[in-house]
Amino acid sequence: MRNWLLIPTKEQWDKWSLPSKLTFVGTFVGVLSLLLAVLFFLWPLIFTSDPTEKRLDGALLAAIEDAKSIRNQLSSLKQIGELKLEGNDIAVPSSKDGPVIVESSAMKQLMDDGDYYQRLSPLLRERLPKFIQIRNALLNGLGRAQPDITQLGTLRLLDIELETETDCLILERQLRSGEMTKDRHDELFNAALELQVLRMRSRAPSDRGNLSGHTPNLPAESQIKEPPGQ
Repeated sequence: MRNWLLIPTKEQWDKWSLPSKLTFVGTFVGVLSLLLAVLFFLWPLIFTSDPTEKRLDGALLAAIEDAKSIRNQLSSLKQIGELKLEGNDIAVPSSKDGPVIVESSAMKQLMDDGDYYQRLSPLLRERLPKFIQIRNALLNGLGRAQPDITQLGTLRLLDIELETETDCLILERQLRSGEMTKDRHDELFNAALELQVLRMRSRAPSDRGNLSGHTPNLPAESQIKEPPGQ
């Protein structure tokens, strides 16, 4: 090791002239400085998290929270609609004082921001436009500013759509955090989409069943869980 580093022995050092000693010390200090400079340059690249990746995770989390918020709003609207259809004489709020469906642009931002979109998994990149299209179609049919609370079928389909969006976004976060392999992510992602199709095709009795009710889940769906920070 000493020979490889060209470090002189004590006997060799004692025999060296002063200029030789100074040359060795200067060379040693120069090499050490170069190594430290390289280390300090590479340290942020190796140990500092990617700021874009951190912002993307925040955008995914915002989209998840947005979908959950809309589902909570739909649950309240459905309860009012069921009471109305059962003949209860209740006052339905107008567009001025509610109910108004409030949503954010978090999902659309994932598709519009090029830095975010290119980092998403291929499955989510392919599905994002459909998520946005289906959600908008159902919201427009229901009415955002003054929802038609008697359209229980539309409320049910919208709830299923939002639940699928939430599951797929959670899977994306699990993939990006390293909690899940790509193969497992793809398997569960496709299972969530297949389950959505089955649930939308299976019409609830008079479309007046529990809004959050489920048909029997695919086995893979149980693997979708919310990662830390949720």
